[in-house]
Amino acid sequence: DKNFTDVVLPTSNYGGYRATIDVNQSVDKNLAFRLNAVSANEKGWRDGDMHKKAAADLAATWKFSDDTQLRFEIEGWKEQKTVFAQTIQDGTSLWNKTASAATWGAVVPGSGTNPVGNPGAPGVTTMGAWGGPANYFVWTPSVGLFNWGGGTRSMGTGDINWGDFLRPSSFVDGPSGATIMALPSKHFAVSPADGLLKPEDINMTLNFDHKFNENCEFEISGYRYVDDAKAKNFEGAGGGQGVGVAYDLNKQLPNGATNPNFGKLFSDFFLDAQTQDHWVNEIRGQFSYHFDTTVMNVPLKQLFSVSAGQQETEYDARQYQATVLNNYDPNNWTQNMVWGRVYWDAPQRALSVPTSYNGQTIAYIPLPFNWYDFNSKQTIKYFGAFSQTRLWDDRLNVSLGIRHDSYDNWKVGLRGASNPPTISSGSGNTYSAGFVGYVTDWLGIVGNLSDNYQPAAGGLAPSVFGKVYGPSFGKGKNIGLRVSTKDGMYYASLNYYNDRSHDVIGGDSPDFQGMWNDYFAAGGTNTSIGPAGNVTGGSGTLHANMSYADTYDVKYTGVELEVTANPTKNLRLQFHYSAPKGEKTNDGPNGVAYFNQNLAIWQAAAGGGSPASVKLAQELANA
Repeated sequence: DKNFTDVVLPTSNYGGYRATIDVNQSVDKNLAFRLNAVSANEKGWRDGDMHKKAAADLAATWKFSDDTQLRFEIEGWKEQKTVFAQTIQDGTSLWNKTASAATWGAVVPGSGTNPVGNPGAPGVTTMGAWGGPANYFVWTPSVGLFNWGGGTRSMGTGDINWGDFLRPSSFVDGPSGATIMALPSKHFAVSPADGLLKPEDINMTLNFDHKFNENCEFEISGYRYVDDAKAKNFEGAGGGQGVGVAYDLNKQLPNGATNPNFGKLFSDFFLDAQTQDHWVNEIRGQFSYHFDTTVMNVPLKQLFSVSAGQQETEYDARQYQATVLNNYDPNNWTQNMVWGRVYWDAPQRALSVPTSYNGQTIAYIPLPFNWYDFNSKQTIKYFGAFSQTRLWDDRLNVSLGIRHDSYDNWKVGLRGASNPPTISSGSGNTYSAGFVGYVTDWLGIVGNLSDNYQPAAGGLAPSVFGKVYGPSFGKGKNIGLRVSTKDGMYYASLNYYNDRSHDVIGGDSPDFQGMWNDYFAAGGTNTSIGPAGNVTGGSGTLHANMSYADTYDVKYTGVELEVTANPTKNLRLQFHYSAPKGEKTNDGPNGVAYFNQNLAIWQAAAGGGSPASVKLAQELANA
C-alpha cells in the first residue's frame, strides 16, 4: 500500500563495502512489486580475507480480490570467498633450530626420531606424502614443480600427537615442554589467493491464497530451488605433510640448485577441485477451518487445519585431483598427486597451477574410485493435522498435532568398477500434545509431550560395515510455570525439559582412513578394510579410501528461569538463568566394533620406530 526506496552503503575498519537497495512500488490497488538487491565485497580481519557477493530478490503480489491473492518471488545470488584453515597443526616446535640438509637428499642423523622420547634428537623428518617416500610432487610458484620426496623439514608436536594445533598465542606443550608458536596473525593468514569457494543459486516461490469466508481459508505453494558450487584448491593448510606449518630445511632444491626458500616457514595444500549441484522441488497445501462458539456456557475458539506436501531433493557431487599425467597409473594414483606450497613470507600468493611445466602435463582429473562422486535423490511425502482449542477466553489452550512422513532415498557412486545403488525407505508418525492454562489470573502452567520421527537425509554414507541407516526417533517432555502481576508489568517463567533421541546419524569415531594409511606406511599389507572403503595402489603405495557415518543417542535435560520487570514505560529489566545438560550415549557403536575388530592388525604395525609406526601407535592410544 505504499511506495519507498531505501539505499544503504556501509563499510568497516577492515575495508570492503556492502551496498543494498530496497524498493517497493505499488502499481494500483491490486498489484505491487518489491525489489531487494545487494552488491558487496566484505573483508575479514585477516589479510586476503574477502567475500564478494551479488544478489537480487524480486517479489510481486496480485490481489484478485480482498479474499484471493497470488504471490510470486524469484531470488538469485552469486558468491566468491576465500577459504582459511581455522586450525593449523604444529610442525615446528621440536626442531633444534640448527639441523638441516646441506645438499639435496642428504639424510640428517636422527631424522624421524621423536625428540620427546629421545632427548637430543634433531627434530627433523623427511618430506613425504601419500605417494610414499619417493613421490611427493609439489608445485611452488617461486620455484616450480619438483618431487620433494626425501627432502627435510622440521618436526612439531603434530608429528607425534594428532590434535596439537597452533593457538591464538604461543603456549608450552605439556608432553614435550616445547614452546609452540602462535597461530598466524592478520599478516600471516595462510591461504592461496586462488583457493576459493564459488556458490550460486536461483530459486522461485509461487503462493496462492484464498479465503472462502470468515471461517475458512486455503493456501497452496510451489517451490523450486537450484544451486551449484565450484571450489578449487580450497583445502586448509596441512597438505601431504600432515602438519599445517613447518620449516623448509633444504639448502638445495631437488635439482641441486640453491633453494631460495631455505629456512622459511611453509604450508602445503591438498590441490583438488569439487563441483556440487543441488535441486529441490516442493509443493504443499494447507486448509484451515476455525470458529467461535459457546458450549455449556463455556466460550470456545476452535481451529482445525490439515496439510500435505511432497519434496524432491537431488544432489550431484564430483571430485577432481591435481595430477601429473606423465606415466599416470590409476592403480597407483597417489604417486602422481600434485600438492601446492605457500611460503609464509608471501602467505596469500596465488598458486596458479599451470597445465604443463618442464614437459610434465598437469590436470585436475577424477579419481579411480568414489571420493565425493555420486548422484542422489530423496523424496519425502507428508501430511498432517492440527487442532487448537481455546477455552474460557484463553484461560486454557490445548494443541494437538500429528504428521506422517514417508521417504525414499537413492544414491549411486560414479567411479570404479562396481557401483550398486544404495536404496532406503521408511515411514513414521510424529505426535504432539500441549497445553497452556491459567489457574488464576497470575499463575499459569504450560506443558508439552511429543513423539518425533526424523527421516534419514538423502545422500548419507552407510555405516562402516555397509549398513544403510534408517530414521531416528525421539521423545520430548516439558513442563513450566508462568506468574504475572495483574497489570502485566512484572512476570516470570520457570521451565523444565527432558528430550531424548536415539539412532541419530552422526556421532564420533576415530579417523579410520588415516589409521589404515599410517598402517600401510608402516609396512602393513592387510587390505581388508571393509565394505565402507577400498584400497588402491600396489606394494609400497597402498592407500585407503573410506566414506562412512555412525549414530548416537542423546538426552537433554534442563531448567530455564526468566524474570522480566517493567517498572516504567522506558525501562525493562530481564534476568535469565539456564542449567542445561546434554548426555551423549551409545556414541559411534559401529566405530567401536570396527576398532575392536581391527585393533590387533593395527597394533602389529604400531610397534616399530618409523614415524608412521609412532604416529599409528599414538592414534590407537587416542582412539
